[in-house]
Amino acid sequence: MLTVASSLHLLVVLGWRFVVAKHFTCNYSPGPKSPSTYGYQKFCSAGKNNPLNSTDVAIYQCVSDLQGNTTLRVADWGFIEPKTFEMACPCNADGYGTDVSNGLCYGHTWSMCLGSSDSGQCWYVGAYDDCEWPTTTEFKDLPSAVDIWFKAGK
Repeated sequence: MLTVASSLHLLVVLGWRFVVAKHFTCNYSPGPKSPSTYGYQKFCSAGKNNPLNSTDVAIYQCVSDLQGNTTLRVADWGFIEPKTFEMACPCNADGYGTDVSNGLCYGHTWSMCLGSSDSGQCWYVGAYDDCEWPTTTEFKDLPSAVDIWFKAGK
């Protein structure tokens, strides 16, 4: 079990950029279908990582073709609040969706889907926002991966 001190240390080490953007509950979806239906491009599939072998926290990381061989943290669970998913801010404060070659954000809107994108469990945010999932999830029910999508343009 995590102590307060180890939780704070983890927040500093693993989650520093998650506190930069204004935080709110995910509440927008254009519909129940895969983001590809709405003109989004897949950024990556992020696998669940449990660096502390804990049932209190998990992080979701991926390597995107757009970002080379850099490991990117796109979401986490249990850090912002117990049993709560958070989609990380894609483009604020060197977020995962910023093109390292020119500093521009790949998309103006982003989506995170729990598990398969076809399941319809997807929420959408602006490039400079993050959000927490509107419902809590037990550790045993966490998906092994989340899909991240973006919509290019203005």
